[in-house]
Amino acid sequence: MKYVSVAHPRANRHVERAGIILNAFKKRLYRVENNVLGRWMKELPAVVWGLRTQISCNTGVSPYFMVYRAEAILPADISFGCPRVKHFH
Repeated sequence: MKYVSVAHPRANRHVERAGIILNAFKKRLYRVENNVLGRWMKELPAVVWGLRTQISCNTGVSPYFMVYRAEAILPADISFGCPRVKHFH
């Protein structure tokens, strides 16, 4: 069992990950003129998708790639017909 000091939340990876998610929510939800109290649930899939497909500095690949051994294909890639989608066998 590992014990983590409360004074150092970066030592706990779950706390650090929660901070990253909350920071992403702040960037997507902040609007001066609007009240966004219930909108975070609609934004959750986009925030999580962004974090899963973002390349990590430590590993050099995204978490999505580590699980599926392929890069994620975005809906825009399919609709615009990027070369990776066109030449897939």
